[in-house]
Amino acid sequence: MGFLAVLKNRLYTKLRRTLNLEQMDAKLSRINDLQIEQFLMEQLYQNPRYQQPDKLNRYEFQAFSQVGDDGMIEEIFKRIGTTNQYFVEFGVEDGTETNSTYLLFKGWKGLWMDGSERNIASIHASCAKAIERGDLKAIQAFITAENIESLLHHAGITTEPHLLVIDIARNDYHVWKSIQQYRPRVVIVEYNAIFRPGCEYVIEYDAGAMW
Repeated sequence: MGFLAVLKNRLYTKLRRTLNLEQMDAKLSRINDLQIEQFLMEQLYQNPRYQQPDKLNRYEFQAFSQVGDDGMIEEIFKRIGTTNQYFVEFGVEDGTETNSTYLLFKGWKGLWMDGSERNIASIHASCAKAIERGDLKAIQAFITAENIESLLHHAGITTEPHLLVIDIARNDYHVWKSIQQYRPRVVIVEYNAIFRPGCEYVIEYDAGAMW
């Protein structure tokens, strides 16, 4: 690169910084993203599937969930009401992307369990105040169909939690089937959407399976 080209590049960079063009570019990019999002939502709601007010898809929004689960969960409890506002979630990783973190911020209490000591240590660090207040319990445990009820019993949770989320991969169904002493009002269980309704398929149970 020649001298004049280098000088031109430096002057251009300095000018951009002086005029805060980087911030302007970022704001314009965000505005563009919002416009695209608004357009997609408008197109989505034109689909007959989403025009019915009772469809949960209309209420999707994402705070901490992987997709729009936070909004749909909120809408479910608007419809059925709440009493104890207690959640239980398995397989929370470090707690930053779950179906119950948003509820914790809204004043709910609950139990998180994960098989990783590192994840639980991270939760104890990031959610220290909630744990100190007694709003949250975070327990390290490798969950199986054989030990799930014992784990819940020793955690001292209510027998009727409002929300139960099972996201441990592979053994979700078998763990859910083994829960007999607890009656959650709403259950979220991960499944393989490749199999359409009417196709009954359950993966073989493997107590030691890890993903």
